[in-house]
Formats: sequence, C-alpha cells, structure tokens
Amino acid sequence: MIKTAVLIDIASIQKYIFSSNKLKENLGASYIIENIFSDFEKENIKIAYKGGGNVLAFFENNKLAKDILKEWTKELIIKYPGITPIIAITDNFDTDNFKQSRNELFIQLQRNRNQFIPQTELLSFGINAECPATGNSCEVYDIDKGYISSVSAAKINKAKCAEEDTKKKYQQYLPMGYDFTNDLGQLGQNKKVNNHIAVVHIDGNSMGDRFKACISQNELEQLSKSVKDAVKQSFTHMLEEISKNIKDLEKEFALSKKCFPLRPIIIGGDDITYVCDSRLGVYSAKLFMEEFEKQKVSDNKKITACAGIAIVKTKYPFYRAYQIAEELCQNAKTVKKKEDIDGSLFDFHISFGGISDTIANIRTNEYQNGNLTLRPYTIKDFDNLVHSITKLKELPNSKIKKLREVLYQGREAVRLFIKDLNYHDKMLPDYDEQGYDKKGIVGDKTPYLDMIELIDFMPEFLTRGKK
Repeated sequence: MIKTAVLIDIASIQKYIFSSNKLKENLGASYIIENIFSDFEKENIKIAYKGGGNVLAFFENNKLAKDILKEWTKELIIKYPGITPIIAITDNFDTDNFKQSRNELFIQLQRNRNQFIPQTELLSFGINAECPATGNSCEVYDIDKGYISSVSAAKINKAKCAEEDTKKKYQQYLPMGYDFTNDLGQLGQNKKVNNHIAVVHIDGNSMGDRFKACISQNELEQLSKSVKDAVKQSFTHMLEEISKNIKDLEKEFALSKKCFPLRPIIIGGDDITYVCDSRLGVYSAKLFMEEFEKQKVSDNKKITACAGIAIVKTKYPFYRAYQIAEELCQNAKTVKKKEDIDGSLFDFHISFGGISDTIANIRTNEYQNGNLTLRPYTIKDFDNLVHSITKLKELPNSKIKKLREVLYQGREAVRLFIKDLNYHDKMLPDYDEQGYDKKGIVGDKTPYLDMIELIDFMPEFLTRGKK
C-alpha cells in the first residue's frame, strides 16, 4: 500500500538539553523533547515509531501532512525556541516494501539536513544583554532570574511538568520519605571531602541497525515498545537496588534533606542519561546494564549497552560533563566492536579540575598511551574490580601513593616496589589471576591506576565486602 509518510528528526538534542548548568533547565528541556510529538497523536495520524527525538508517521494525504506540519513548526518556534526540526516527506511510501521505503526517507532527511538549517531562536546584535545560561539575547523577564532568553524561559516553564512526570513514573521505587532533587548540590556529596558528581550516559549497542532491519511497520512498533520497556525495567531495578542500601549510604553520603542521590534526566529509546553522587556512578551503571542484558525484546536477540561515566566537580559545566560521558560511552562501543567483546562495557574518567582535551588525548598524554589503564571494563569485571579495590585499601595510604608514582616510572620501579612490599609481608591484589600482583604490569597494561582512582568513588558498603 502507498502512503504519505513523514520522518522528523530533532537536531542537536543533547546541546539543547545540556546547554545550561542548571539541572532545572536540563530537566525542562528533556521533558520538552520527550513530549514534542504529542500533538501527532490524532485519529488521522498513524505513528509507526516515536522516540529519541524522532518520529515516523503516516498521514491520510500530502495536504493534511503539510497543513499539520506547518502549524506544528509554527507553534514550535513560538513555544519552544531553539529546537530545530529536520523534516522529510514522501507520497510514495510503500508499506509492502517497508524497509526500502524507510531507508529512502532517511536519505531524503539527511539531504534536507545538509541543505538547510532553519533559524529557530532570536539572534543577538551585540548590544543585547546575554542570557547567562544560553548566551542568547535576553527577551523574557523571570521573577527569580531577571532577564533571560526565551530558550531558557521555555525550559524553566516545563521544569515543573518534568518533576511531576518523574515522580509519577519512579517515585514508588525510592525509599520512604525520599524524593528526587532539582539541585546538583544535593545529591549526597560532601563539599569538604568529596564534592563530585557523576554524569552517566548509557546507550544500547547496535540498536540502530536492529531498527533498520525491521521489514514491517508492526515489527518496528514491537521492537520500539519492547526496547522502551527494557530500559524502564532496568532503570527501575537500578533505583530499587540503590534504595535497598540507603541505610548504608546515609552513613556515607550527606542525605539529611532526604534527596535521593540519583536524578534521571533522559530516559528514552535505548539510551539514558542521569546524574548522581560520584560514588554511585560506576556502581549504578553496572546495575542498569546487568539488568538490561536480562531483558527480552521482540526480535529475540540479546541486548547489551555501553556506559560512559564522567566524574567531575559539582560546579563543572554540565554540557561539557555530558560530552565527556558521551565520548567515554563511544570509546567503550569502539573497543567492544574492535575486540568483538560479548556483553556490556563501561568507561570512566575522573577530573579534579578542568578538561580541555579529548579522552583519547588524555589517555595518550597522561596514561602513557593508555598503558596505565585497562579501561573500558565489562560488567563481568566489576566484581573483580571491587574485590581488588577492597584488598588495595588494606595497604597503608603511603604505599598506595607510592604505587601510583612507580607505575609512571616503569617496570623496574614497579618490580622493586612489589619486592619491598612482599618483604613487609604485604602484596598487591591480583586483579584477575594474570599475575598482576607479581609483575604489576602485564602485557604493557595495569589495572592498579584504575583501582587507585576509584578508591574514593565507590560506595563503602561495596569495598567493605558487602554485596
């Protein structure tokens, strides 16, 4: 059957959501993107796929499609400036040849993206006051913030809706009396000791290829729904597991205001982004991906994911922190594909200051071309990593600091350090029975710098041996 089909993709979603360092604006922006196609849910429109800032919809005819799109884009510019939709439309979508027709529509979408980028926000003329969050000109007066851009105003106006939506979906999985916070400074961190947060980005592996492989509208709809259900189940499982350990966390985290130490920002499609106390970053990602692998989806293939965990100072620019997390996630995906690893992986980076370079360059310059790290790790490595950190913490702090120094000095320095350690009846933890405890460096790689960096960024109840 030949139909009129419309494919829409929202450009630069991450930049739109994370352009502000205010969590409230990030949440409002995420809510806007999640519900941006709600007006399409009408009787004369059939949605084949919706999620991740894009939609494939079928209309009764070309005129109806163009009329609705005209009104929708007009309203978009007025209500949500800064959002850039890219649109492709065809009257010749053959549902009997679904895969090929959709691929042709994607080609048209990409062509349109390259030819024309619409202006969707007011330009600054150099004499305007600049919005502190977006850098755009100020056009709106906010009673709390003063003059701000219309882009920021739209996000702030939807922040309350985002909060209510999150509570409706996930409040039941939190400990009694706890609530999600809209303040990055209330995630449990101690300003004097550990004033870091973790920005976590998790993305499903090869999901785009699996969606492209769908040969019918029904198959696409079923896969989309089952993946969303898998993501939701995995996220709620993560919340429940953290909630089970809230008494332990209360002893370690600053949770006096009963703010849950994790806050979801994006949960859509096959990827999620959330922010949490720095000590929950790696642990929470492991919980999510472990449960994600257990889920069943409609194409009956195993699902896996990769995670990037950027651990940064609380006041660090949020969009930059997200970019780091996304880069780490992509690095894990690259290693998974290159080494043909079966399962989910996570990569992390800890910053005690600013980051002005790519993760690849940092690994080259600061980790001796990556030889001083085993990142990324599979989720199967997590227990070994925690066990090794627990054993490493038994050494005096002076020895741990010395180990960090000798790792940069080379094999001979490491060998002498281990010899001295053994002389005093102490030894390094053997990470995975590869002989690291005896050599320190095996095959030009070592896990000990990773362990040292993670010592202060794991929940204590884990490194005390509690599971």
